Amino acid sequence: MAHLKSPAGAPPRISHDLLAEHSEGLIGLSGDLSGEIANALLRNEPTEAKRLIARYKTLFAPGNFYLECQLGGLAEHDAVVPQLIALGQQTETPCVATNDAHYGKPEEARAHEVLMCIGLGIQAQAGDLPTAQLDLAGDEEMRRRFARWPELCGGAPHRGPKTECPRDESLECGANFRARVRDPTH
Repeated sequence: MAHLKSPAGAPPRISHDLLAEHSEGLIGLSGDLSGEIANALLRNEPTEAKRLIARYKTLFAPGNFYLECQLGGLAEHDAVVPQLIALGQQTETPCVATNDAHYGKPEEARAHEVLMCIGLGIQAQAGDLPTAQLDLAGDEEMRRRFARWPELCGGAPHRGPKTECPRDESLECGANFRARVRDPTH
């Protein structure tokens, strides 16, 4: 729905009203650093973050909204994750470890940066990348990244009884596959 309602060329976004209208059966995540909740925390507005959590919890069925915690190698992640965990405890909202996946493997980070620069029409800079952890990290790597908070790796919604999507261990990193998703309009 977001890809149909967003302006051309803009990231997919939908309004809270549209989300409320179509949220039945969905599992919601709070989003990455650009999401409303993490962004409020980055602006040092914990009261606003708490208000947003309450709002999102009303949009989804009880237990179907999760605070998304990412440790992708950015200082902002390190600052926000402890705050998200504390807010999760205060608001009785479960937290889950996730990772932005911009490329399959960490060694593909430089190529991804160059492609982004081409798309933006800017010159790639030499030197260290801000992070090479926006990869498709597996279970072991996620557990290593979240060793301080192991409970975040055990309760992921995709591993629980809420979904009917068995994990296919035969998929290899970089392989193309198409998920089977039920069309909610039919």
